[in-house]
Order: sequence, then C-alpha cells, then structure tokens
Amino acid sequence: MDAPQSIYLDHEGNLMGITQKDLAASLVTRMQNADWYSDYSDDAEVRMRGNKQINAINADMRLLAHSNGGAMQAIQLWHRHAPNDIPASPRLFRAASLELQQMARGDQNPVITLVSSLQDRLNSKEGNSLIERHAKYRELQDDLHRLTEYWGQEIKAVRLFLSSTYGIDNPIPPFLKKHLQLLPMNEKTLDHAEGQVKRVGMLESFTPELKEAMLRGDAQIRHPFRKEYERELVNKEGKKETVKDAVNIEQYWKKSSTTDNYFLNKFDAELQKAGKDQTVKQTFYLSGKKGVKNAGDESENRQDNKQENKPQTRYTLKESYNLLSGRPVYKELTNSKGEEFKAWVQLDLRDKLPNGNHKMKMYNENYGFKLDDVVRLYPIKDLLNPDFKKRLMESLERGNLQKVTFVGKDKKQETVYISPSITNGSLNLYGEDGKRIPLETQAQKEWITKDFAKEQKVRFEQKNKQANAQDGSKLKQNFGQRVTKLFKRGA
Repeated sequence: MDAPQSIYLDHEGNLMGITQKDLAASLVTRMQNADWYSDYSDDAEVRMRGNKQINAINADMRLLAHSNGGAMQAIQLWHRHAPNDIPASPRLFRAASLELQQMARGDQNPVITLVSSLQDRLNSKEGNSLIERHAKYRELQDDLHRLTEYWGQEIKAVRLFLSSTYGIDNPIPPFLKKHLQLLPMNEKTLDHAEGQVKRVGMLESFTPELKEAMLRGDAQIRHPFRKEYERELVNKEGKKETVKDAVNIEQYWKKSSTTDNYFLNKFDAELQKAGKDQTVKQTFYLSGKKGVKNAGDESENRQDNKQENKPQTRYTLKESYNLLSGRPVYKELTNSKGEEFKAWVQLDLRDKLPNGNHKMKMYNENYGFKLDDVVRLYPIKDLLNPDFKKRLMESLERGNLQKVTFVGKDKKQETVYISPSITNGSLNLYGEDGKRIPLETQAQKEWITKDFAKEQKVRFEQKNKQANAQDGSKLKQNFGQRVTKLFKRGA
C-alpha cells in the first residue's frame, strides 16, 4: 500500500489527506518490503532504489510521530518492523516523550496492557497438551520481548525529555541510562555481531547456532558457512546452463575481554569452481574502522601473522570470491600509520606464503593503471551513457566478472564478459562458454587494433617468462631445503 503524495499536518497537528490508521498500514507494508541493506549491494540501481524507499519511510514516519496521538504508534511501528540494528530517529523519541507521560497515567500504557495480558495467559488453565503448551510458551516469549522493548523505549523517551527540558546537569538521565543498559544486554550483543556480518555480506551466516554460542558466552567461536554463486555458461551443445561455484567459509569470532561483544577477526574462504577438482583457499583478516583493530584481535594477529604492520582493510564475502577467482579488486586501504590510500589488490594464485596464504599483490595509483582509460580502448556498447558507465566501473572495481555487449566488425554485437588485467593494462575477455578469448580473435573481430594485440602478446609472454623463472627458483630453493633436512637427520 502506497501513501498518498499530498499528506501533511495542519496547524493543530491533525493529519490531512490520510488517516493515521491508513498511514500506519502503509508504513507497515513498505517497511516489511523495504531493502534496508541496499547500501551493501554491488548494483547501483539497487542502492538507489533502496535509499528512495527508506527516505520515503522516514518522511512518513516523522509525519505520523508529530500528528496528534501518533508518536507512540510511530515508535512501536519502527521497533516491530525495522531491523534491530537500524536505530529510530531521536526525533521520534522526543515526539513520544510527552505522549508517554500522559499514557503512563492511564490504562493505555502499553507496558500495563502487556503485563495484564501476560498475567491472564499465565493464569489460564486452557491448553494442556504438549503442542499447546509450546505454542503458549512462544507467545509468552514474544510478549516478554515486546515488554522489554516498550520499557526500554519509555526510559529512552523520558531521558531525552528530561535532558532537553532541564539540561545536562540533571542527575536523572544518567541514572535512567544506567538502568537502560542493564535491560537488553543479549540483544545488544547479537545486534553488534549481526552488524558485522552484514557489513561483510554474510548475513545468511547469522544462524541460530551462532547466536546460541554467543549467548552462552563462548570465548572463541569457529562458525562454518557455505555460499553458492550461480553463473550462466554456454555448453558444448550451444545451450545455456547454470553452474554453481561454492565458497566454504569458516568464521573466527572472539569475545571482548571487557564487554559482552564479539568481533569477527578473520575468515577462511575456500572456493570450489564448478567443474574444477582443485580448490583455492585464503584467510582474510578484518580490521576495524580506519585501520583500528577490533578489540581482542591484536594478540591473535601478532602471534599468527603480525598483521599490525600490514595495510588494514575489510574484505566482503563477494570480494573474497572474486579474489579467489583470480580477479582484482579496487580497495580503500589504511596503512600502519593510519593513512588512507586506494589500490588494486589481487591474489597471486601461483605464489604461496609460509602461512599457506597466497601472496596479495598491490597496485597503487603510481603503477599507472587507469580503468577509465582502459575501458575506452574497447567497443563496449552504451559506454557513452554516464549511468551505464558508472555502474560498469563500480562493478569492475568490486572484482565482478561483468557482462557487456561488444560492437565489432560490420557492427556485429556479441556478449562478452570482462575483467581488468592490471599488469597488462588491458581487459581480460571471456566468451559465453567461460573461456578466455585469444588476442588474435579479438583483433579479427576488430575489438582491438592489431598493434594493441601485438603489444599485449609481448607483455603476456614477458609475464609468463618471469612467472616461470620464479617458479623454477622456488623449486630449487625447496629442493635445497629438503636435502638440508635429510643431511641433518642423517647426522
């Protein structure tokens, strides 16, 4: 249900153009269907659409809160239908403060109503079967949860009212704040953890098993999770089929030594590509804001990999999938001095470190790769459209294998999948069958010039020689180490 376009408050605080009941019903429908986490999407259109939804909800919520008798209703709607980690506006609390005080004097107080309902159900002798008792228990549990919410909101509203009315020297608000902190500690712990998995794109991993381990107070938690990514391929018969790449995740959580909060310090990601026997694995370390580490992770990082001297960042699940697939990702990083910089990062899948991780190569602005200049070397359809180009650039920077249309010889259009090749200063091109398109074919189709194809071929051969030389050197080094160990054993 959409709210009317022309709704407003008159000078007496009455809603015009819609009733409170209809506006509340409209808000419930829109809040239930809203994409609250669109900011974490790879798709610019999804983010834009989500922001538009949330802005409209906030605007109508303010109207409801400032209408006569609508403040408490707005608070209740928000806490019933908005995600737990997205706080209501302080304006809603201020609008509700006077209304709450009036309600507390009468029988309309939601706390009193709920307590009365709970007492009636507890005293009821109906429903003696096991199933009926379980259903009754669940209803009571829901009401207790709502009771905690209402009571917490009353304290918040009164505290804000007192602060705004009597100033910060009033001793009552700190007292109420202290009591408020004692109410939903478990809720806060879970909300804090849920916010972390959302930021790294792993909301599906926030399972009842993980929550239970946190509520038990386990000092350290290892939590497995599996995510599948679908791809469309054209098979040998020329038919399109959907294949799935699987990423197996192991999350490492650690409880703070000073609070009940948990921190996701790192996660292992193992990629199993569709149709491939071998897997690729990497441990991704997560930092806090702007290079500041999460509480509780310093000792672990120092002991295992000495991360404090490395650039700090936060990798999402999708970025880990793209990196394990061999594609580069453009990241905002923070060095050990707290200085921010941007760079392309890419796993060297041929080079492993002693800890089992693949070496992470980094290409900053001084390397000279400019994605904007590179994409213009290719006949990508609609590239002159600013919106299309913006979405394309954002997708490639996130490491996605992006589907585009090329316009080649005789204006023939073909579907191509592209990804940046940082070291070659070009794009890697793949056909609908998932195979890389050779430079010769690209030149024949007039997607690139013959001179550019020759230049790319020389770069590619030089890179292969360097890689083979490094592999040979490592083989010799490893062989020498094994021989030394054998001699030591013999001695």
